[in-house]
Amino acid sequence: MAISSTDIPTLRERFQALLSVAESITSCREPQELFRRLAGELQRVVSFDRIGLLLYDAERGVTQAQVLEPANAAPGPAEVRVGDTPFGWVIESQQPLIVADTAAETRWPEAITRIRESGVVSMCLLPLTTARTRIGALAFGRRKPMTYAGDEVEFMGEVAKLVAMAVENAMAFEKIAQLKNKLAEERLYLES
Repeated sequence: MAISSTDIPTLRERFQALLSVAESITSCREPQELFRRLAGELQRVVSFDRIGLLLYDAERGVTQAQVLEPANAAPGPAEVRVGDTPFGWVIESQQPLIVADTAAETRWPEAITRIRESGVVSMCLLPLTTARTRIGALAFGRRKPMTYAGDEVEFMGEVAKLVAMAVENAMAFEKIAQLKNKLAEERLYLES
């Protein structure tokens, strides 16, 4: 595919924005810090009205939702079974899911009803996966019906890869901190 001279600034801007997102989010050590930072950073590179992160718990077959933007949004259900949901489909298929108008989507009636009630009319869901595991899904929502262009979805996929690595790192640091605390408690117990 040939790149015209008018596309070069757009590609350059996207590349710079992607680098900025990578620098910012990969330095986060705690999941909550990462979640706070993600919305602001991603708003610079992707247009959305609402964004969410669904963390996948494979052992229990559920996702845990983190609403990233708007910050004052009412949280959805704490956990959702992945079985018959668009998020489950994305996690299992490892493919992006684009819904141009949730009013026309019929595959997941219960989940789509909840999504519409939150004000989302169109959405793009992307798998969050690293070389080691399936982290979950990243959800971008808009308040009006619209399609996502192929190059926009491809770019959002690159963003999702960075987010997946950052989430995996933050979760690993959190687990290490928990183990350190547990070892410190056991050490105190053994010393007394």
